[in-house]
Amino acid sequence: MNFRHLALIVALCQPAFALDAIKLLSSTRIHAYGSGGMDFENGAGELETLSFGARGSLVDPFVVGNDWTIIPTVSYEATFLRYDGTPAGFPVGDEDLHALHLPVYALKASLSSPWIFGGFFRAGLATDFDHITDDDLFFDMGAGVGYRINENLTIGAGAVVLDIGGDDTFIPGIGFVWQPCDPVTFSLLGPVFRASWDPDEDWRLSLDVRLSGGTWNIDSNGDSRLLHLRSWRAGLHAQRRLADEWWIEGGAGVTFANKVELMSRGGHGRFESTLDRLDNGWYGFLAVKKEIW
Repeated sequence: MNFRHLALIVALCQPAFALDAIKLLSSTRIHAYGSGGMDFENGAGELETLSFGARGSLVDPFVVGNDWTIIPTVSYEATFLRYDGTPAGFPVGDEDLHALHLPVYALKASLSSPWIFGGFFRAGLATDFDHITDDDLFFDMGAGVGYRINENLTIGAGAVVLDIGGDDTFIPGIGFVWQPCDPVTFSLLGPVFRASWDPDEDWRLSLDVRLSGGTWNIDSNGDSRLLHLRSWRAGLHAQRRLADEWWIEGGAGVTFANKVELMSRGGHGRFESTLDRLDNGWYGFLAVKKEIW
């Protein structure tokens, strides 16, 4: 499960940002995230995470039927969960997790119409690689629609279905993009809120609040289990153009409403609440990207 896809499907359905959405989805990006200081509420230790990932376009975006832009992509992320100070018999331990996804996005937009439509389908493998089964395969899809009210305000709505054939989690979302003046933009795209300021064409500064996390299938004492991590992040981010289409991004902030769960494929066997909730922590990230279309 990757909550950013709810944001992406709503973002696709913002007519004023249709071209930016295509550039975002087809860009090449390499990133590293770290977070820590997340103590379990009952004092059973703390959790730190570190992740490295990359994404890019398999081919250049292409048009089908003069209406739909198709964007095939690929992404990989390695996530390392490290626990410290947990008691003997604690139901989770250190994990090296991997996620390989093949999302395909579709976008229909026209300058002559205020309406825009978008969707995606994603097949992926999310696993600890200890024992690969069909439980490690995940399929997600989503769709949305947007409408440009005027030059400064666009609204949209969408929904995703995560883990089709497994937990079948349905998540709806709404969004808007409001640009009161050229350098300032406020947006709510599903579980992502951003207030950004572009002082010039080479800089972008923003306040970001977003839901992050993931779901992986792991081998737990010989049984197949889903490990689910959820974390909200709020922080200050900055982007700087290096040269031409190359950008560097970075940011830091706090994490809150952190939660880790271990469950069976049907969603049973969750942790007791005294074990799974974590206190607030911190995060930081660094990324390099290139817009390739």
